[in-house]
Amino acid sequence: MCGSGTLAIEAALIAADVAPGLLRQRWGFEGWAQHDAAIWGHVLRSAEERKEQAAHRLRIVAGDIDPTVIKMAQDNAQRAGIDDLIRFHVDDAAHLKRNLRGVRGLENPGLLVANPPYGQRLLSQDDLPAVNRALAAAIDALPEGWRVALITPDVSIDTALGRAPQDVITCHNGPLKTYLRVYQAKEEGLQRCEVVSLAGTQHQVPVAEPNSAQFAARLRKQGKERARWAARAGVGCFRVYDADLPDYALSVDLYCGAAADEGKRFAIVEERRRPAKVDALRAQRRFADAVALVAAVLDVPTENVRARPWRDPREATRKQCEHASRLPLMVSEGGFLFPLDLNGKPDTGLPLALRGMRELVGREAAGKRIAVLGASAVLTTVYAASSAQQTVTVDAYPDRIDLLREALDANGCGGAGNRLTCTDLRLWITSEHRRRAHYDLVVLVLPAWMPPLPGQGTDWQLQRDHVTLLGQLADLLSPDSMMVLAYEGRDLTLDVPALAARGLVVEDVSSTTLPLDLQRSERLHHCWLMRRARV
Repeated sequence: MCGSGTLAIEAALIAADVAPGLLRQRWGFEGWAQHDAAIWGHVLRSAEERKEQAAHRLRIVAGDIDPTVIKMAQDNAQRAGIDDLIRFHVDDAAHLKRNLRGVRGLENPGLLVANPPYGQRLLSQDDLPAVNRALAAAIDALPEGWRVALITPDVSIDTALGRAPQDVITCHNGPLKTYLRVYQAKEEGLQRCEVVSLAGTQHQVPVAEPNSAQFAARLRKQGKERARWAARAGVGCFRVYDADLPDYALSVDLYCGAAADEGKRFAIVEERRRPAKVDALRAQRRFADAVALVAAVLDVPTENVRARPWRDPREATRKQCEHASRLPLMVSEGGFLFPLDLNGKPDTGLPLALRGMRELVGREAAGKRIAVLGASAVLTTVYAASSAQQTVTVDAYPDRIDLLREALDANGCGGAGNRLTCTDLRLWITSEHRRRAHYDLVVLVLPAWMPPLPGQGTDWQLQRDHVTLLGQLADLLSPDSMMVLAYEGRDLTLDVPALAARGLVVEDVSSTTLPLDLQRSERLHHCWLMRRARV
């Protein structure tokens, strides 16, 4: 992976003791009236001798899979005057062993150095596993005592190599934050985790942290239990692991395809926020180990594992915040089919934590006029549409409305009785008040934030403004009807006294609507029923 030869040429110039500027033909000071040509000639001859004395000790081998860049590297080495000190070859890095044949001095400690592609400028993120496998094979070919230095921002490379770095130095490659990671190539430093998948397949998975074997064991135990439960419950997507071990603070959600996607399996691995006292680089290695082990233990193809490492919002770049292309998958839940977007943000369209709320709405929907509000709630309409008198679903984002339209069609519920409205929630409420509309059941997943409306100077904030919003929605309820509210997070304390002052009675049903596979996330799950107080 030597590219145009920069690292190899710099190494040769330094190791051969080539004085900077030795190839330069003319210097400005040579035109100085007091310039001593004899002394300068002695300096030049001394530098040439030092180069010749060091050059015979050099053993530099450089290769790349691309013959075009090797030709460029050879030309660059020739211009630098050290082309006789580097042996170039065209080959995959995985075949390094055969390209080291005949090189004298291999028994002595040496250094393998590379600045591999990492999906930013060359190749894509999907190509990284193949790149890392090639690097691992190259390292395995090195004799005892060698070291490896890799320049990369890809923290998962430790897992791919099955080694923890001896040293990590933060640096920059242009504007990109990256790391110089230094490893020992000795065999005893290699770490493998032996696992048996849910289907009974044996794997040896490279890992960077020895404790990752504990995570693999816990994942397999949970995976077997949850798979049996999901089959009985008719659930096609569920949580397998939920930060069960403190050192592996992450969640693992398994998605099994249905209908035309039957047999497909995907997993989403999402890292939780790390406490400040936790070493960031070690946490990154644990997360990368977990991603690799999820694929092996849960029988999910490596390319079907979606890794979502935690990112400090202060360090997030615009590129990191961009949406990935849509990744569709059809799944089943509660006897219904749901088309999901596994690359969707902030969720796939069918939040697992709201499964109990969806089931509650399905039980209450028969013969009612129902309004379903909020991006995380839109697919709840499918549960209601099969038995409701009519439904209206409101969301500000067209892609969510399109997802619901697909879901309704997949379940034979499309039609005039299920109205889809793409608009801001507050504008819809104002419109419904004007036409004096009423509903028997209102379903709302409370938003954490909404942008300012045109002509208004402030944005909508959850804790400050939720009482006003809920009061306005309550005015849309018909007699003896109710509202189902949900919120996922810690940053809300429902102002029950203020709601009571508006004549509203609130019942907390969080414990009865929390799905079995989300029990460990109890503190993040909130669900309430809200009715008008009887006079």
